[in-house]
Amino acid sequence: MGNYTEMFFRAELREDAAPAVVDALAGYSQGEPRIPNGLPEHEFFRAANWRTALAMGEFATPTNPVPVQFWIDEGNPDQWRLIIHCSAKNYNREFEKFLDWIMPYVDAQPGEFLGYTLYDERGGQPSLISYPASGA
Repeated sequence: MGNYTEMFFRAELREDAAPAVVDALAGYSQGEPRIPNGLPEHEFFRAANWRTALAMGEFATPTNPVPVQFWIDEGNPDQWRLIIHCSAKNYNREFEKFLDWIMPYVDAQPGEFLGYTLYDERGGQPSLISYPASGA
């Protein structure tokens, strides 16, 4: 069956995030991952499983029916919010590649906690995801 890694990630996007980045994340949240025109090349989108890496999970609830939630903040129409709670066979490090891709577009303070990954054979020890101390 193989081993799975769980990822929980939550962030706000910078107000100057490119429309192609917003479009890529919107595709995920709609269950239709795509590479929009104008999206800068990145290793994440060359990974074999990039379309499904964020699409699987056993975490659906009545308030969260999909692994990727992406929406505009009602109080600030220039602020996009993103929550991902998924699990996948992360053998090719798709989660790490996704995090490398998204970090330059995240609006956070250095060292701010953004989530975790948890490999199912690690005895319950999560790897924390924080905004890089040097920025992204």
